Amino acid sequence: MLAIAGGKGGCGKTTTAVGLARALARRERSPLVVGADPDVPDLRRLLGLRSEPSTDALPGGALDRVVHRPAELPGVAAVPAGRADRLGATLCHARAWPGPVLVDCPPGCDGRAAVPLRVCDRAVVVTTDRPQSVEDTRKTADLLRRITASASGTVVRHTEHSRAAKPALGGLPPVLTRVPEVSSPLADPGARAAYARLAGGLYTRNYVSADTPGSGGPDGTSESRNV
Repeated sequence: MLAIAGGKGGCGKTTTAVGLARALARRERSPLVVGADPDVPDLRRLLGLRSEPSTDALPGGALDRVVHRPAELPGVAAVPAGRADRLGATLCHARAWPGPVLVDCPPGCDGRAAVPLRVCDRAVVVTTDRPQSVEDTRKTADLLRRITASASGTVVRHTEHSRAAKPALGGLPPVLTRVPEVSSPLADPGARAAYARLAGGLYTRNYVSADTPGSGGPDGTSESRNV
């Protein structure tokens, strides 16, 4: 299970989770996106999901009867967040899903954010290129280290700030992809390519960081593996 985490709301976590899921579906990997932020149900809003079934129904048995299938995202399944006090227990049942499981986590570094991070095997952190967003995401990365969760890398979402200065990303995991500043990141070809690169970086061997000169190839990777 892969946590999609970030330091502050609005950094692009939910869009990253959905963009990555679509890229994985194009690779025929059958991804499941799980909402883990009941207070801010961005996944449900972005995909137009009903509030039920939610994560509360995950322990009930056949996951295929619980998940939603957004018509605009062929091959992608999703489950919106249920009750906060049940998340730690219910998320574990998503492990039975046959493909990659992406968990859209709450922002920040408090106990609420830590609950899904403790359940997941690894995580990516998402930040914009604004200095405050980077600083907040460093705190989330520190939380991951404290709870011994594996941080696989960083997704940087560019804004108009990129034109002025490139932010210092010290203290963050290696950059896996950079998403360009666009009005519709789920529809824009450049953003889709960035999420395809992320899928390659997370679900193939011999990954080359997005910031490594001469990485080559559309996603800088080779040799597929099952995760």
